[in-house]
Amino acid sequence: MEASMLYQENHADRHLVKCVVVGDTGVGKTRLICARACRTKYMLSQLMQTHVPTVWAIDHYRKDKNVYDQSWCTIDGVCVSLQLWDTFGYHDKDRKFAYGKADVVLVCFSTVRPRSLRNVLHHWLPEIRHHTGGTPVILCGNQIDLRYLYKDPEFLNLNKGPFFREITSDDVISPEDGRKVASEIGALYYYETSVLIPHGIDDVFENVIRVGLAYKRDKHFWSILNNSLKRVNRPHAQEPFMPPRPSCPQVMIPDSDWSSDMQKLYNDNTCCDLVFKTRHGRCLEAHRIVLIGALPSLEEFLCGKQDSCLSNVVDSKSIVRSSSSGSGWDVASKLAQGRGHSLDTICLLSDDEVEEAASPCNEESERSNWPLGVLVLEHPVFCSVETKPIGMTPDRQVIVTLNDNISAAIFQHVLHFAYTWSLDDEVLSSCELLSEVKQIGEMLAFSILVKYVENIVLGDDYINDSLSRAARKAHQDRLKNLGMKRGICTDVTFEVDGSTICGHKGLLMVRSDMMACMFSNNFLESSADVVPFPGVRKVIFVHLLQYLYTDRLTKLPTGELVELLELANRLCLPRAQMLAEEMIISQLTTITATGQEIFEDVAGLLETAQLHNANQLAAWCLWYLSCNYVQLYKKHSKLKQGLSPENQILLCQNRWPPVWYLKERDYYEKCQVDYERARKVRHTYLFRRGSDDSSDRGCLGFCSRRHRKVKYQSRPKGAVSV
Repeated sequence: MEASMLYQENHADRHLVKCVVVGDTGVGKTRLICARACRTKYMLSQLMQTHVPTVWAIDHYRKDKNVYDQSWCTIDGVCVSLQLWDTFGYHDKDRKFAYGKADVVLVCFSTVRPRSLRNVLHHWLPEIRHHTGGTPVILCGNQIDLRYLYKDPEFLNLNKGPFFREITSDDVISPEDGRKVASEIGALYYYETSVLIPHGIDDVFENVIRVGLAYKRDKHFWSILNNSLKRVNRPHAQEPFMPPRPSCPQVMIPDSDWSSDMQKLYNDNTCCDLVFKTRHGRCLEAHRIVLIGALPSLEEFLCGKQDSCLSNVVDSKSIVRSSSSGSGWDVASKLAQGRGHSLDTICLLSDDEVEEAASPCNEESERSNWPLGVLVLEHPVFCSVETKPIGMTPDRQVIVTLNDNISAAIFQHVLHFAYTWSLDDEVLSSCELLSEVKQIGEMLAFSILVKYVENIVLGDDYINDSLSRAARKAHQDRLKNLGMKRGICTDVTFEVDGSTICGHKGLLMVRSDMMACMFSNNFLESSADVVPFPGVRKVIFVHLLQYLYTDRLTKLPTGELVELLELANRLCLPRAQMLAEEMIISQLTTITATGQEIFEDVAGLLETAQLHNANQLAAWCLWYLSCNYVQLYKKHSKLKQGLSPENQILLCQNRWPPVWYLKERDYYEKCQVDYERARKVRHTYLFRRGSDDSSDRGCLGFCSRRHRKVKYQSRPKGAVSV
C-alpha cells in the first residue's frame, strides 16, 4: 500500500491527499467517513442506537476495490484519491501514527454537543499542532439534522437507548458559533454535514481535497507536479442547509367512549326509571329512553301512550271495572286495536285514575301525567306493566313483569345488547345461549339482534362490526330525537339563556364527569328542580347536548365553535373539545387555501385556546404564526407585539426560517460575490499571461533573455522604448 501511495504521489497526473479525521467520540466521524468512502445510507433508527466506539480501518483502500475506486475523483481538472484516516475519539489514545504525512486534518464536533466544540480548542488543536506543525485544519460540524429533530414528536417518541442525553435548545450550536471557533483555531474553512439528510458530505470532502492539493502545491513549490496544480481553486463556501418547514400539527381525536359509557350506564342503577321483574322476584333495572331508542316498538306502553286509547271508555267505567267478567276485556281490547296499537291492553284503575287518564296528554307534562296502576298485557315477553311514584318527585317508575317462560339471565343479555350493541363472551361461546337470545329478539321484533346472532351462527361475524356501528349511529340519532326534540322520559331541566331545556340525568352523568359530580354529590343541582347554566347561550348548550346524545358535533361557524370549545372545557369533555379544535383548524385551513390572510384570527385564537386548555389548537396557531413569521413581522408587527411575552418568546424560538439560517444565507451570498470577483481578476491575469509563448517563461513568470531579445529585435524602427 505504501508503494502504491508513493507511486501515486510521484505520478504527474494523479495525486493522493491524506486526510486525518479527529474529534470527540460519538460526534459522527466514522459515519461521515463511511458516507463518503462507502456511500453508506443511514436511517434515523440506526443513528439513534446506543453508540459503540468504532474506527474505520484504512486497510479498506487496499482490500476493497470498490472503496479504492470510489476514492478517486476529479477536482478542478486534477485526478486525486482521497485517503481518509479514522481515529479514536478518546483523549488518552495515541494518534501519532495517524498524523504522519497528513495533507489536511478534519476536526469534527457535534452541533448539539457544546462540550465537543470546547474540546476542539482545549484538546484537539494542541494535539494537531504538536504532531503536524503547519498542516491545514478544517472544522466540520456534524449531526446538523438534530438542530430541528430534537423538537420533532416522532424523534421524541423514538427509542434512543439508555445512554442518550436529551437535547435542549441551549445545546444547539449555530453556524455562527462554529465559524467563530474556526477562526480562533486558525482553521481555513468551516463546513457542516449530516449523514441522515444527507447534506454537505460532498462539499466538505471536495474542499478538503482542494485544501490538501493547495498544501502540496505550496509545500513542493519547485516540483514538476505543480504544473497540474496551478489551476486548483481555493475552497468554496458551503451553501447553508435550510431546515424543512415544520409539519402541520395533526389533531389527535381519541376513540369514541360511547360504548364504554353505555356499559357504565347499563351497570349503574342510579336514575333508573324502568324495572323488569320476574315471577320469582328478580329485578333488572334499566332506562326507558335507552330501550325506546333501541326498540321503537316499546315506546307505546313505556311512554304511557295507552292513555289515549282509554279516553274513549272513560264514560263506560263499568266496562273497566267489570273486566274480570270477560266482556270488558273484549271491549277494551277492540278499542285498543282500533287505535292502532300492537299491544292489547286492559287497565285495572280506580274511578279517580280513570278520570285522570281521560285528560289530554301533553308532551311537556308527559312524565308527570303517568297514570298509577297496572296494565295487563297480551305479549309473548311482557305480562304486565305498573307505574309507581319516585319519592316526592313527579317522576314515575315503570315496573314490567316478564312472562314465566322468559329467563331473567337471557333477558339480561338482550338488555346488554340494547345498551352496547354487542354480546358478552359468555353468550358468544354458547350456541344454546345464542339460540335463546335470538328467540327473545324475535319476540321483541329486535331485528338487529336477530341478524347479529345469525351472523355468528353462520360464521359471518366479521359483518357484525359494521352492523353494530350503523345500529349505534341510528340509536344515537333516535336518542337525540326522543330526548331533545320530543322530551320523552326526561328527568332534568336546565335553564339556559332564559329558556328551559330538558334532558336525561342518567345519560348525561355517564357522558360527562362534571355532570356526574353535579348530580350525585351534595351540590344544589342534585336536588334542584331547574339547574341554571349562566353565561352560556342556548344554541351553544343545545349543540353540546347533541354531542352528549350522539357523540358527534354538527358543523358550526368558527365563532360558535370557539364558544362550544369553552363550554366543553368547562364540563370536562376533552373529546368534544378536540372535535371542535379539528373543525376550527379545518375551517382556517380552507381559508388559507384561498390565499387570504388570517393573522388576526389566529392571534386571537392562540390565547383563547391556551386559556381554555385547547392545546392542539394553540399548537396549530403557534405553528401558523411561526411558519409565516416574516410576513407577521413585516405587515403585522403591532399584532405580534400584542401577544403575551411568553408567546412572543415561543414565536422567536420556533420561527421558520430560523435566524441563524438567514444570517448564513447572507454570509454565503457575500462569499459568492467575493469569489466571483476574485475569479474574474484571476481569469484576466491568466488571459494576459497566456497571450505570449508560455514555454519561454521562467519559473517566476518572467520572460527569458532570448525571448526579450527577439521581441526587442522585432520592434519597428523609431519605436520608443517604455
